[in-house]
Amino acid sequence: MDSKIEEWLKDINPDFSINDGVCNIIQKDLNIEFSLYFVSENHQLTVIGPFHNINDGHFKVLLERALIDNANAKKMEGCWISLIDNNLVLSHSRDMSSLDQIGFTNLMNHFASKIDLLKKDYSSQNQVGETINLHTLIGTLA
Repeated sequence: MDSKIEEWLKDINPDFSINDGVCNIIQKDLNIEFSLYFVSENHQLTVIGPFHNINDGHFKVLLERALIDNANAKKMEGCWISLIDNNLVLSHSRDMSSLDQIGFTNLMNHFASKIDLLKKDYSSQNQVGETINLHTLIGTLA
């Protein structure tokens, strides 16, 4: 499976390689970075990438926003937001056996796009005094 991932990564970008189950991916056109982790024992693939640093005094508002976003399955599309060292980080994990080359490429491209979207979304949230309107969330709790 490691060689298959290596091959698929090379198809995306010849400079990408997986070392000890890790590949760091930089997408310069979107100004984003994320990492791919593969655990061969259970065929688990995890992608993780920071999208916003919250050292800026809006910690409470942005953390609240992240928690609300995590509850919005439609928006998160199988991903979740974590807080690591004051960085909001997007993560996604899945069993590699469910992917082929096209699915893998789509996953990498979609994850990069999702980070870019959240990066822009949370940067615009950084306006002083902006609050979250809980009534704009889609769905209800049963």
